Amino acid sequence: MGKKRNGERLSKLVDRIWMTHCMKPLSPVIKKVHRKDVDTSLMKRFRSRQETLFERDWKHVKLGYFYELATAGLYGGLVKRELEVPYGDSVIEVYPDVLDENNELMFESKGCFSSESQNLEDDQIERYIAFQLSNSGYQLYYVIYRHSLKKIRTYQGSEEDLFEYLSKNTCCSFVLPFSVVLKLHETRDSELAWRYDGQFWTPNTSVKSRTINRFLEAPGVSGAEEVLKQLGLNPGDYVIERLMSPMSFYVQDHDVRPFPVLFVRDVNHESWIQTFLDSYSEVSFDFPVPDEDF
Repeated sequence: MGKKRNGERLSKLVDRIWMTHCMKPLSPVIKKVHRKDVDTSLMKRFRSRQETLFERDWKHVKLGYFYELATAGLYGGLVKRELEVPYGDSVIEVYPDVLDENNELMFESKGCFSSESQNLEDDQIERYIAFQLSNSGYQLYYVIYRHSLKKIRTYQGSEEDLFEYLSKNTCCSFVLPFSVVLKLHETRDSELAWRYDGQFWTPNTSVKSRTINRFLEAPGVSGAEEVLKQLGLNPGDYVIERLMSPMSFYVQDHDVRPFPVLFVRDVNHESWIQTFLDSYSEVSFDFPVPDEDF
């Protein structure tokens, strides 16, 4: 019952804040996103990889797939790309959810229940660091969607039912540049996140639900600007937009109900990249050798 009440409070918070602070609607790059836009053979490989490495059943995979399609439709690019990136004397693989090579944009999409924390896994973050080191012109964003589906593992509906539910019950989303995501991953501030370095799951930083929801709150109170300050970042280095998803937007013929979008972007990506290169060019990561079956 507690989580349900938290979800209800988030919905009320969203309604109140965006009626006051919403600036403009977000225009989708693609109004409809269909299965034909996706490399189905590659999708099967990724589904197998996710189920095997991360022990996620098809429901988690399909939930993620819905939001990958939504991200591609809203911001452009292709779903499910696999990239080989030179790193040291070898090559590593990077798996962005959405890639727009023409505009040098990369997106990692996440979907989580409205009162759950969001895990930032070390391995994924480190692969994106390696990619950014050799592709400094690219801008990488994490797109975090909050929905009201409480227990995806026990969901009984079909894939179509799942997509229809998510299209009507996505509460909001946050688009964060890699500069902010890195700080969230690195923080040891227990008010913002907690750290897991055990042996049972992938090492990660779990960003607390309260931290994510604070991005939605009114400017100057405890909103995005205050979270950036707490992370040691200067809010003046970022453009913070409070938007709404489009009135007319579909994912595989499912009409997606409009939801608030908190979009944060670097004011000067080139300046941040220089700082990033200075900080990480000498850092070394030990990546596992890819399984040939994949």
